[in-house]
Amino acid sequence: MAPSDTHVHHPRDPANRAADVAAMPEVPARLPMPRSAVARGISPAQWRVLVETTFPSAKSPEAVEMAFDYCKVRGLDVFKKPVHIVPMWSSAKNGYVETVWPGINEIQITAARTGAWAGMDPPRWGPPVTRTFTGSRKVKDRWEQASVELTFPEWCEVTVYRIVAGQPRAFCEPVYWLEAYSTSGGKNSELPTDMWVKRPRGQIQKVAKAASLRAAFPEEGEYTAEEMEGKEIEVGGTVVAAVPAAPPVTAPLVEAPSRWTRDAVDQFERDLTERLAAATDLDGLDKLWRDGANASIREIGGVDKEAQQRLISRFSRKKNEILHAQERAGAEAGEGAGDPGDDPEPLPERPRTVEVPVADDGSFAWGMFFDRMLDVAARVPSRAWGEAFLAMHKVQLGQLGQVRDEIGTYGGKPLTGVTAAARIRGALANRMDAVDPPHAPAQAAE
Repeated sequence: MAPSDTHVHHPRDPANRAADVAAMPEVPARLPMPRSAVARGISPAQWRVLVETTFPSAKSPEAVEMAFDYCKVRGLDVFKKPVHIVPMWSSAKNGYVETVWPGINEIQITAARTGAWAGMDPPRWGPPVTRTFTGSRKVKDRWEQASVELTFPEWCEVTVYRIVAGQPRAFCEPVYWLEAYSTSGGKNSELPTDMWVKRPRGQIQKVAKAASLRAAFPEEGEYTAEEMEGKEIEVGGTVVAAVPAAPPVTAPLVEAPSRWTRDAVDQFERDLTERLAAATDLDGLDKLWRDGANASIREIGGVDKEAQQRLISRFSRKKNEILHAQERAGAEAGEGAGDPGDDPEPLPERPRTVEVPVADDGSFAWGMFFDRMLDVAARVPSRAWGEAFLAMHKVQLGQLGQVRDEIGTYGGKPLTGVTAAARIRGALANRMDAVDPPHAPAQAAE
């Protein structure tokens, strides 16, 4: 039989393998690639990596493009995932939207690029706290009620160092776990997200690190994805596209706010009044605030803003009473000045935030804030303590500096917010120079 002229297809032939691959139908990417992505210089292969590997949870092409643009502007490699796409609840849209936030690594990269970052200390942890959380979570597209018992550190702090005037300066922002953790099921559920359940120490360490980096590098700082997950959109972030809202659920998401009925709020206010009356010092008042009053007042604000303002005002008035009592006691003890026991009570080892009091009409009582800040400034124990305290109040001092109206008097003269902010900074600087004089630059050898 004569040899056949028919060509036999050998799949192992390299040329044939290439032809087979070319003939295979292309599997579309998880999210369609829009024309705007091509205009950004993204190739189909890169788009597939972005939507399937880098951002596998993204719900819309717009979110991926915004993450790409953010990284391009900041000079970051988007494929290393320096940012995260975080779904957040938007009251304005009554649904979830996708937002873009930097990760903790991006914050560290930005700090390192300044050339002024001098490292950080290991984290310091507060005492362990065990608590049971209840709420709802989404499991396979269904909302289910759940509870979890979790042990976590009460607080965490990480000290970050920045080179200022040739010297490393410490910046530290303590972060409390209950104020920072992310919730699963929206603002009306207290159940932590899976990541905060699996890594209660690791997540709060990231948040504490980010907070201190923002204090040290305020010109570069931004909130991180670890901090914004599970939060409601208020400020910051880049809203890119709406995600379908969660379906109506029964127990937690509906019932949680309703526990603050009119009677419940009234009873809480009566109980709080009694506990405030029993508080005799600022430490006791701070403990009352941290041990649940803060969280309850925040929840009440979701159903009754006026009640929330009344409760906050009660705290402010009590603080003012305690401070005035301490001032009177100090004035009476002044008659015996010179005794070691007459020295004012030392400040705590770690700086604490001086909150801006709220007046009965809901406005900020900047005059009281000014008095308290000057009181602390006069007792700053060290330069590192003072710098950390100043960094903690950067936002408050910035807001105070925008107040052009009179907030009170000082030295018998009218005091505006602009002048008050400058006096606070000056008092802190003078005190730090007194307790820890800056080192004079070494003279060059002749």
